Amino acid sequence: MPDFSKLGIPGASTHPPRILLLYGSLRERSYSRFLTLEAERILRRLGAETRVFDPRDLPVVDSVPADHPKVAELRALSL
Repeated sequence: MPDFSKLGIPGASTHPPRILLLYGSLRERSYSRFLTLEAERILRRLGAETRVFDPRDLPVVDSVPADHPKVAELRALSL
């Protein structure tokens, strides 16, 4: 487990690191998705708070309004 006190960051946050993991492939046997899920497993083991965004049903850029549910979900996760 990393010792954050040795990093010497004044006023460091008290919550674990928050990491959003993204992948782009929509195939059923997507190696990028498998790699992303494995990275999530490792990061959680190291104490990070992780979220993985599933890109299924995400529309092409500028093809739908900004309030589309999948676009709103990605925005919320990135905050």
